[in-house]
Amino acid sequence: MKASVTVLVRMSKAWAAVQGRDYVIPDDLQLLLARVFAHRILLTPDAHVAGRTAEHVLGRVVAAVPIPGEPRPGQPREVYARGGRQDMPTGRVR
Repeated sequence: MKASVTVLVRMSKAWAAVQGRDYVIPDDLQLLLARVFAHRILLTPDAHVAGRTAEHVLGRVVAAVPIPGEPRPGQPREVYARGGRQDMPTGRVR
């Protein structure tokens, strides 16, 4: 699993660079996570019959996990008026 995390970090840094940034944002990780980890997911026979793919399952997981600093569904945005996502420290590409 550690190797996959390393690959995800490297791919996220590369994607950020292609996008003209020297830092990774949560959207980069969300975009690439399913592509990096899909080969590690074993679907049940029911999932296969339903036409689901590992990418689909991981996409649903990513969508269900809130981005730090973003309000959760049902929470008022003003709770996050200070210290929102744009104020969070970013990891710089080395």
